[in-house]
Amino acid sequence: DEFTLKVGDSLRKSIDHGLVKSRYGIVILSPYFFAKEWPQKELAGLTARENTGQKIILPIWHQITGEEIKNYSPILADRIALTTERGLNYVVTELLRVLVDPNKPEAVSNSIPKSIVQNQAIERKKLPAADFTKLAIDPIVAALSSQDKQIRLQAAKTLGKIADPRTIPSLISVLNDDDSRIRKTAADSLVQIGKPAIQALLVALKDQNPRTRSRAAYALGQIGDARTIGDLINAMAESGSSVGRSAELALIKIGKPAVELLINALSSSSSEICGHAIRALGKIGDGRAVEPLIQVFKGRNWINIWTTVQSLGELKDPKAVKPLINVILQYNDEYLKGAALYALRQIGNPSFEFLLSVLKNPDGRQRWLAAMVLGELRDQRVLDELRVVAETDNTQTEWGTVASGANAAIEKILSKSKNS
Repeated sequence: DEFTLKVGDSLRKSIDHGLVKSRYGIVILSPYFFAKEWPQKELAGLTARENTGQKIILPIWHQITGEEIKNYSPILADRIALTTERGLNYVVTELLRVLVDPNKPEAVSNSIPKSIVQNQAIERKKLPAADFTKLAIDPIVAALSSQDKQIRLQAAKTLGKIADPRTIPSLISVLNDDDSRIRKTAADSLVQIGKPAIQALLVALKDQNPRTRSRAAYALGQIGDARTIGDLINAMAESGSSVGRSAELALIKIGKPAVELLINALSSSSSEICGHAIRALGKIGDGRAVEPLIQVFKGRNWINIWTTVQSLGELKDPKAVKPLINVILQYNDEYLKGAALYALRQIGNPSFEFLLSVLKNPDGRQRWLAAMVLGELRDQRVLDELRVVAETDNTQTEWGTVASGANAAIEKILSKSKNS
């Protein structure tokens, strides 16, 4: 219910015109207000209109006490009001809350001391919810363009509470706001709207602005509709921004419905899509992904092999133990070996039992490697078996004898025990 005064306009005439068109009268009560005669006349006019159901007065106290209000206007003293003591942003936020839901006037009850609010009642005329929402949307949408970040933030948050599909285009436009809090709040509000927002979010997923694409991916993940999985997988192809990671997290949020398409994505020609798919499958934790992930070891992309090692550790499936040992055997990179050892620790007992069996393998290289990995796992239960190997197995490998590997493993396990 906004009315603008222009230079040269008659103040009295313009105010009267605004009063006729307005549903609400937001009155800022201050010592200055009551020091003038004409504001009190306008207040009397508003009060008269409210009594006939034409207006609703929303009072705001500014640098004035309840006792002073009572002296100036006993009628207004018997009302719940907002106070500017907590700042202008707070007042704007609370007004928006009341405007969005007129059936909850208690939203402003915490704005003034309980001693003043106690035993007070508010009598307000109420519009049907649908009519009220229609009246409220336009000014809140307009607030999304405010120069004040706090007002934009509260407007985006309020539109989420309304959850009206008519606000979707406006909220989409805020996904590229300079303020990250506003971008996230707008995305969360689109999530509150839910499935009606999906089509617009899919369009936003291809927007030229990466911030818009990133937040669109986030919102689609929160909504969780399986129909968006393919588009999110395609969005993972992007490198050099947060979009691919946001799409990955969205697919993790969607969870098991995304597993099949993520498995297919492992064979993508895009290393970015493949890498994000590997991580997502590890986080989702579905056993269907174990064998397809093991196949990644046949490739030559070191980063994706390293990521696969991590995901297999998270999946904790015994089928991954032997392939992980082969990674340790095949690669000289210490970081990759360390990741594989950590994955074996995550898998736990199945790794331990498998490695014990490998100590009896006919291949000396395999026995040496099993001894070394058992040493890295630092589990004292294996000391007796390792001592037997250290005393009896002098098979030579390119890394030394199997016995030397067993002795090195024993030293690692015992050193951990001393440090503990």
